[in-house]
Amino acid sequence: MATSNGKRYEWDVWLRKGLKSRKPVLLRRGVHYQCAQTTMVQNTRNAAAVRGYRVSVYDREDHLEVTVKSGPPKAAEKGGE
Repeated sequence: MATSNGKRYEWDVWLRKGLKSRKPVLLRRGVHYQCAQTTMVQNTRNAAAVRGYRVSVYDREDHLEVTVKSGPPKAAEKGGE
């Protein structure tokens, strides 16, 4: 399941959306991802850490709730130091 830009998951979109709205982002199995739920929990944490986000991931029965606690420093977002 690839997105229109060829990437497998839209991490940047999901994480920015969660940070901006301050509401949990819901990722549904079969819609947003195909892998095992526990695998996606770890993938989400890893992707967030690489991008400088702090997240909490809650494993629900049929979806994940990703709460973005903080984002990357402003300089990192602009590509500066």
